[in-house]
Parts: sequence; structure tokens; C-alpha cells
Amino acid sequence: MNNQYRPADMSLWAGRTDSRENYDAFRWHQWMRELNLNNTGSLRFAGKLSFVLLGFCCDEGVRRNHGRTGAAKGPDAIRRELANLPCTFSPEVILFDAGNITCTDGNLEASQAALARAVTQIRRLGFFPLILGGGHELALGHYRGHRDYMTDRKQIPDIGIINFDAHFDLRPFTNGSSSGTMFRQIAKEAGNSGWPFHYLCIGIQRFSNTLELFKTAAQTG
Repeated sequence: MNNQYRPADMSLWAGRTDSRENYDAFRWHQWMRELNLNNTGSLRFAGKLSFVLLGFCCDEGVRRNHGRTGAAKGPDAIRRELANLPCTFSPEVILFDAGNITCTDGNLEASQAALARAVTQIRRLGFFPLILGGGHELALGHYRGHRDYMTDRKQIPDIGIINFDAHFDLRPFTNGSSSGTMFRQIAKEAGNSGWPFHYLCIGIQRFSNTLELFKTAAQTG
């Protein structure tokens, strides 16, 4: 697929096994399947509902934003915690692990582009992607992936974004992308193309955002 992509490490999906036949006793590690984006062939999901986990092992945007790094380890840590959860959903729901997008050279923009391509590919296969972070800068690649899938199908990318955060993450990006710029980047890209920008930020703290950021939020709607 690209240099930033790493296929799934299925050894992360391990845990207690109460039964090997009774689905009602299954845990996530027993239900998780591998999806290698380098080798999908003619695969296309034809079932009712399927989710694909894709990690974004990157916190370069956090570093650029002068934050505390470490989020790059998040995706695999999340997998280990999910592995032993019980399967409380219908067996019609299929779960896949597609591996990780990485950022080992500081090239955040390349990793965001790789994430966008992966999200688009997953959508084309008929699956719905769930992105595991990673820094908040994953939102840009995630959005672009859905946008590109929709525009390829001649659809207007009328995408709603809900952000639970104390910060708007609408900072200027004249010096490049970071974990604090992506929603401003999305707003600009959508506006330049005449597409809607729907952004709801829940949890905003007045003392965590400058007056300029409040003005920017008001201007972007």
C-alpha cells in the first residue's frame, strides 16, 4: 500500500477463552479477523455490518503542538484492552483489524495522506473504518478519506464532526499541520470546494483558547 502502512499484528488479540463454539461466551480476540490492505484482491464485504480497526501510530502533530508525546503507542495499547471484552453485539457484526499507519520519520503530512488513502480503500471494500489514535492530527486524514470516497461516488461530502475537547483545534497552519490545526484545515478545504463544514466541539474551556480562536470558531460557523 505505502511505506507508512504496517499490517495487523494479530498476536495482540489474546485473552481468556471460555468456549470455542458458543458465540455467547466469545470475547473480541476470538471474533477479530485480519484485513491486510496490501492484499485485498477482489474482496468486498457483502454482510450487514462490519467495522475495521485501523491504528494511527503517530504523535508528530502533538510534538509540533508542544504537547506530551506517547500517543503513537496508543493503537496497540487499545487493542490489548479490547481483546478480552465480551462480544455483546450480534454475530452479524464482523470485526477486522487492518493494522497501523505509522510516522517514523517526522513526516506527518505523508502519514495523514496514507491514512486518507487507507480510509478510502476500506470504504470502497464495503467496510466502515474506526481509527485508533495516535495524536488528534489523525482527524485530517480520517476526514479526507471519507471525503475522497464520497466525491469518487459523485456525492457531496456532507460530513458531521463531533469533537470532545477543551480546545477548538482551529489554530493557523502556516507552519504545517499539527494536533491543533486539523479542523481549520478541514474547514478551509471544504470551503474552497463549496462543501459544507459541520463542526461541533463539546467541552470548550474559555481559559484553554485565545480570543482569536473563539473568533475563528464563530467565523467558521
